[in-house]
Amino acid sequence: MRLTYIALTAGAIALIGAIGMGGAGPKVPVTTAMAEPTYQLQRAYEKIVQDDQPASMSSPKPLFTTVPEAQAQEPTEALRNLPDASPARQSAPAPATSRESAEPAPDQQPATPAVDESALRYFAQQGDLQRLQAEISRLRSLYPNWTPPANPLAVEDGEDEQLNAMWEAYAKGDYAIVHQLINTRRTEEPDWQAPADLLNRLHIAETRTNLLQASKDGDYEEVIDLASQAPSLLTCAEINILWQVGEAFARTDKLTRAMDAYTYVLKNCDEPQERLATMQKAMEFMPYDDMKALLSYERSSAGDTHEFQEIRDALLRDRFAQAGEDKTIVISPDDLAHMETLANDGKDPKDAELLAWYFLVRDSESAAEEWFRKARAEGIPRKSRRGSR
Repeated sequence: MRLTYIALTAGAIALIGAIGMGGAGPKVPVTTAMAEPTYQLQRAYEKIVQDDQPASMSSPKPLFTTVPEAQAQEPTEALRNLPDASPARQSAPAPATSRESAEPAPDQQPATPAVDESALRYFAQQGDLQRLQAEISRLRSLYPNWTPPANPLAVEDGEDEQLNAMWEAYAKGDYAIVHQLINTRRTEEPDWQAPADLLNRLHIAETRTNLLQASKDGDYEEVIDLASQAPSLLTCAEINILWQVGEAFARTDKLTRAMDAYTYVLKNCDEPQERLATMQKAMEFMPYDDMKALLSYERSSAGDTHEFQEIRDALLRDRFAQAGEDKTIVISPDDLAHMETLANDGKDPKDAELLAWYFLVRDSESAAEEWFRKARAEGIPRKSRRGSR
């Protein structure tokens, strides 16, 4: 849907421009080589460990409909839809596992999985509290019985300086350097395996970078394909990725899938400016009926005001612009009354002109004349955009 009268608010513009890969979190000064944490870091670390208690886990809802369902909606060979958040990419299925290897023997207890704490210790060494907290939350969700180390800076026997260098390059965004360091070590130590956590983070980071570049280049099929390779990017924490995916679906004529993306944000994401910006982006592409459906996810604001009143007014103006050219479009009495309120408030003289054309094409010339006079009095020239009456 073409956005006729609305422009992004300054706050939303700043938000859209600012959200991207995300930098490092707040830091406290620490010395990388030391085994004892500074008092400031230790207090901050203890607070993170105490506050970030494990929560009950529930099965995540799919971010989007599954591939088979989406293909049934649009059965074309060129369609490449996102899977849900749980399975890996279909083109690279997980290797089959036999029953014998998957299930422990009755008289055996499953082995306690080894927890890779290398990222946690590296972020602690850097004093990066935001990433440190995120890593503790991640490890607790994966290993409910895991206990964070009392001293995250303690030097373990045989500390891996080469691995620390890989984490350092990753934290700086030097992904090519990470690959180089991994390949060098594999050459030197053929039996060495890079930590799965590092490889996964590297894959996610590079996919994010490539997806944003594909969107910038207008390669929207590539955006969808890359998103399918990294479902963990399709969350509220990666709102900019969700926006790019929604736009990619819309620009490739997959409006049902674009609706999925915008609906997911409104159902699950809480940041007010991000929610408003999502509606503004959706309004650029989605038809009127879909926008009305998205408004159903509006949340109550302070003073019983509509969260998306700005969107409601813009949508109404667009509807009246269409109704001023097509007399078959039906406007409800409530919408007509609200449009008249907007016009009488005098904030935009074009509101009066919209009403004038609405009445004129419905042969209500007296009402049209009244609103044309008001529009001219408020600054609209005698010859409107459609010519002289």
